[in-house]
Amino acid sequence: MADLGNPLFKNAPHVAKDFKKATEAGIAQRLGTVAAHHDYTVIADMDHRSPSAYSIISKDQSMAALKSAGVKHIAVEMLNPSDQPILDAYANGEISDRAMKHFYQDRMTFNTGADYGTSDKPVKKSLVEMIQNAKQNGISI
Repeated sequence: MADLGNPLFKNAPHVAKDFKKATEAGIAQRLGTVAAHHDYTVIADMDHRSPSAYSIISKDQSMAALKSAGVKHIAVEMLNPSDQPILDAYANGEISDRAMKHFYQDRMTFNTGADYGTSDKPVKKSLVEMIQNAKQNGISI
């Protein structure tokens, strides 16, 4: 696990700004490097309405870098617990790609809390993409 005394955490706002400017290839390389040197790597976001943390991991280059680093499993925080069985079934091949399009096209809004009425389509689409790319790289979600 990362040390909270590490300058990465002390300078988090600065690092976050630089991270936003990074290229997809640069992010993938950094993910692979970090994952190769730690038993557990946590990638977290601060805005659950944004798919950025999911989409960073779900990209082809990121999954390939994680595979090269020896990553075998990815655990994902679910925004809506009722989505878990659907995503698990998809990851296990029990739901088709076509059916999963309905998952992120038809179920589009958060139904509780401060996010009420906000579209979660980008988040769900990124989760589906993550599962697809993970499968292709031999990583289980």
